[in-house]
Amino acid sequence: MRDSVAKIILFKGEPPLRKVLILKRADQLITEESPRVWDLPGGHVEPGETPLEAVYREVQEETSLVVEEVRILDYQFTGGKLTYFYDSRKWQGTINLSHEHQNSLWVNAFELHSIKDDIGETYYNVIMKVLS
Repeated sequence: MRDSVAKIILFKGEPPLRKVLILKRADQLITEESPRVWDLPGGHVEPGETPLEAVYREVQEETSLVVEEVRILDYQFTGGKLTYFYDSRKWQGTINLSHEHQNSLWVNAFELHSIKDDIGETYYNVIMKVLS
């Protein structure tokens, strides 16, 4: 199912100081076809894998974090792919990025607004919906 993607919003802290994890993509992965600088953890759903299985696997591969509880938020057809969105407030570990990303940030809603164009409207809107 290479046309499906599973993304997750990982939370840290409590409202109104709650923050979400975003990942800065490695320069070589930013292209005209995929121009977004900032991303949510997650990625493609592999053949034989459910979107939920993909989100657990991708988070661990990209960040070394182990997600313990996940909730489905939404799914949307965007950019030629079906994207499943999840969130979690329960995870363990220390961030250790894979070669796919060069930085990570915990941002609140106000900080996220300043990079809206770099994360994309779809991801921005899903994150803001969850934060509000």
